[in-house]
Amino acid sequence: MFEARRVEMALSGKAGLWLGIGRAAEQAAYGSAMLVLAARMTVREFGSIATLFVINSVVLTLSDLGVAHDIVRTPNNVLYPVRGVHIQRVVNAILAFISIAVGLLISGDAGLLILIGGMLWAVGGEAYVRQAAALRLGKIRRLVAIDFGLAAVFILLIVFLASPTHALTVVGMSLILHHLLVVVLLPIGSAAIGPTSLDSRPFGFLLNHSLGYITRNIDYILAGPLLGPSAFSSYVLGFRVANAPTAPLGSIVLRWGLTRFAAESAEERELTHRRAAVLLIAAGCLGMCLTLLLAIALPWAIGDRWRMAASVSIILALALPWRMIDGLIGAVGFSSNSDVLLNRFEIFRIALTLAGLLVGGQFGLGGFVGAATSLNILLIAFGHLLVSRSAGLTPSRVVLLSAPLLTGLALLLSAVVF
Repeated sequence: MFEARRVEMALSGKAGLWLGIGRAAEQAAYGSAMLVLAARMTVREFGSIATLFVINSVVLTLSDLGVAHDIVRTPNNVLYPVRGVHIQRVVNAILAFISIAVGLLISGDAGLLILIGGMLWAVGGEAYVRQAAALRLGKIRRLVAIDFGLAAVFILLIVFLASPTHALTVVGMSLILHHLLVVVLLPIGSAAIGPTSLDSRPFGFLLNHSLGYITRNIDYILAGPLLGPSAFSSYVLGFRVANAPTAPLGSIVLRWGLTRFAAESAEERELTHRRAAVLLIAAGCLGMCLTLLLAIALPWAIGDRWRMAASVSIILALALPWRMIDGLIGAVGFSSNSDVLLNRFEIFRIALTLAGLLVGGQFGLGGFVGAATSLNILLIAFGHLLVSRSAGLTPSRVVLLSAPLLTGLALLLSAVVF
C-alpha cells in the first residue's frame, strides 16, 4: 500500500515538475549540441548530423517496443511480467546486430549512420525500460539527477571534441554513451518487474507509438527527397528550435495521464481532462512566444546562413499548443482502453499528412512548412474531439474553436515569409 501511494505521489505535484525539469535538461543538451554544430558546419554538412538526431528520436520513441509505457500502465501493486522485458531485449539484440552488420558493409556517412543507429537501438531500448521502472517506483529525484548529469556530460563532449571533420562519429558515440550510462546507473530492481502470471500488453503501445512517430515525423522523411539536403538541414534545426520550449512535456503528459485517468472516477476524469486541456494550450502559447525570441536570435547566434531555419521555427511554433494536446489524446485513449480507435486515427492521420506534404512540397519549403503546421493543428484538434467523445469526456472548446484560426495564420505566414 505504501509503495502504491509513493508511486502515485511520484507522478503528480512537485515530483511531476521535477521530472519535467529533468527531461528539459536532456532536451536542452540535444538542442544546444545541434546549435553548436550548426555554428561550426555549413548547411549541407549539417545534414548527416540532422539525420543522426532523427535516428536518436526514433530510438527514444520505439526501441522499448512498447514495454516502457506498459510498465507505467501496470497497477502499482502488481509486478510487471519479466517475460515481456526478456522478449524486448532479445528482439532488440537481433535488430541491433543486423543494423551493425549492414553498417559495416556500407562505406561513408550512410554506413556510419546505420552502424550508430544499431548501437543506439540496443542501449536506448534498455535505458527507456529502466527509466520506466524507476518512475513506477517513485525514484524521481534519482532520474532527474541522472538527466542533469548526463546532459552536462553530453554537451561538454560535443563542445570540446566535435569538429566538422569528425562530428558524426563524436555525436554518435556521445549519444551511445548517454544511453549506456542510464543503463548502468538505473538497475531495474525486483520491486517493479518479476515473475508473475499476468501477461504483458506492450503491442498496443508499440503499434500506436510507431504510427504516431511516423505521423509526427513524416515531414523529416519527406523534407530531404522533396526539397534537398540544405532544406532538410534547415527544417530539422528549425523544428528543434520550435519545439525546444515544450519538447519535454509530451511524454510527461502521457505518463501522468495514464496513471491519473486510470485511478479517477468519471467525474474526476472530466474535471482533470478539462483543466489539463486549458493548461496545455496555455503552456503551448507560452512556448510560441519563447520560440519567437529564439528564432529571432538564431541567425545572430550561429550565422546568417541559418535564416531560413529561423523562419521555419516561427511557423512551426504555431502548432505548439496542439502538439501539447497530442499527449493528452494518447493518455485519454490508453486509459480508456481505446487502443484500436487511436491506431485507426493515426493511420488516417498518416495518410492525410502524407498527401498534404506531397502537395505542399511542390511549392517549395514554404508550402511544405505551411502544410506540416496546418495539418498538425487540424488533425490533432480532430483527434481530441474523437478520443474525448469515445472516452465519455467533453472536448475542450478552446482547442476546437482556435484550431481554424491558427491554421489560417500558418498558411498566410508560409506564403508571405518564404
